[in-house]
Amino acid sequence: MTGSSRGLAQEMARHVPFTAAGTGTGIVLIVLMEASRLPRAASECAFWTLHPLHVLLSALVTTAMYRRHGGSGFTKVLVVGYLGSVGIATLSDSLIPFAGEWLLHMPRRGLHLGFIERWWLVNPLAIAGILIGRTWPHTRLSHAGHVLLSTWASLFHITMAMGIRYRGRWCRGSGCFCFLRSGCVLHERHCFSAAAGGSAGADRAVRRMRGAGPRECGGRIRPPGDVMKIGISVENGSVSGHFGHCPTFAVYELNDGAEVGAPTIHQAPPHERGVLPRWLRDLGVDVIVTGGMGRHALALCGELGMQVILGVAEESPADVVERFRAGVLTSGANTCDH
Repeated sequence: MTGSSRGLAQEMARHVPFTAAGTGTGIVLIVLMEASRLPRAASECAFWTLHPLHVLLSALVTTAMYRRHGGSGFTKVLVVGYLGSVGIATLSDSLIPFAGEWLLHMPRRGLHLGFIERWWLVNPLAIAGILIGRTWPHTRLSHAGHVLLSTWASLFHITMAMGIRYRGRWCRGSGCFCFLRSGCVLHERHCFSAAAGGSAGADRAVRRMRGAGPRECGGRIRPPGDVMKIGISVENGSVSGHFGHCPTFAVYELNDGAEVGAPTIHQAPPHERGVLPRWLRDLGVDVIVTGGMGRHALALCGELGMQVILGVAEESPADVVERFRAGVLTSGANTCDH
């Protein structure tokens, strides 16, 4: 399985509980609405509450992910955040549910585009989410929240089209359709994130096609005969002894074993489980050099196809690169025990 496919599969697996919860509770709400004979206006009120909230959280998540993976520049952040929130939310909450309404021959089917019909509400919330995500790049709770809101919003978009009666086959069809639509939306969001990542993804694809990557021989790491990047955890000018808590990473690029230009220094994103390996992979890093790394991060680096050299600490990053180029850099004892 390729890294892209594996990442998509892992993302879908993490979303399944929230999608299932959203679909299940949404169907319960539909049943309660039928039992209490609530008017169609109740579905409209629910949709126009949930859809704008989905846009807000989606803008926060998209912007935070883009910032964490090295995105910069206010204009770029604004464009990526807006398209990734309003565009994906419109697809998941309106366009795909409308396709379901058409397939189920619902009497009052209609396409409701929030950024046009309620532009005064949806667009400002998208901007607010972008600003929050730019200054506070955390995604865990908002990611789970926008999955739930998206599922509920799409369900109520469909119930608006049912008319007065909530027929059983429509309810069952709506639930199944909204659950299955999550896979399509996740694929769109995954592709959008890859495109927003810029040239790093394209560089990695070229290196994969060329068969480049670190090779290990007799415990020694030898540079391959093509372009590669080495990410070194740095603290106070030396290699950091702790991967997860180092403030910066120095990324060196080698071409046929020769260093290309000066290293680029990147500020590490806020410490959160699983963030650093994915961030480095998105920077195009092939080899990570650090003093110590936790078991979870070490396993994740392997899944993402990155080589890890441990036991290197309190050395100059430039000296480490020279030893790597000479083929004498060895992986030592892991200084992390968690």
